[in-house]
Amino acid sequence: MPVPPRPSRWRRAGLTALTILALCCAIAAPASAAPLTETEPNDSQLAANGPVPADGYVSTINVSDDVDWFIFRLQGRRQVGITYNRLGGGSDGCSHLHIAEASSGRVIVDDDVFPRVISQTWTTPRDATEYVGRISPFSSSCVGTQTFVQITTPSALITGPLPPPSYPRSLSVVAPAQVGQDVTVP
Repeated sequence: MPVPPRPSRWRRAGLTALTILALCCAIAAPASAAPLTETEPNDSQLAANGPVPADGYVSTINVSDDVDWFIFRLQGRRQVGITYNRLGGGSDGCSHLHIAEASSGRVIVDDDVFPRVISQTWTTPRDATEYVGRISPFSSSCVGTQTFVQITTPSALITGPLPPPSYPRSLSVVAPAQVGQDVTVP
């Protein structure tokens, strides 16, 4: 006597192929987060906004002497792209963008921000690195200028703390032995 086929666990649960397909399609893809919008006070390197997410950073010049600082962290040994442009307000080239490595001060971007999208690329150093950026106005006519900055290589971004370096950063000093020397310490 032939054994009848055993129903699958999906069929036992009352789920057909169409129901399973509908359930799979109902799971929404995660929505993209909005760019990080500056929050005051961010007028110094110690009060910098960030870390900047993959969706970028939006800065607004609120007063004529406003300076907006932000930070972002990148993995080591990566080819990284960045774009920046003026979203609105103020006049063309009214704000200036400066980005440098936090530890060494090596300048990555030092340019005026125009309404067109400007792109630059560079290679990150050996270890993961934190970068600091500064957006500053040229005059009182810059009030209201919005600038958008985005890393175009989002896989290079680190949103949490920097990982430890791949090599020890401590300095070891070995003093040469001195023969026949008496040392007096006051």
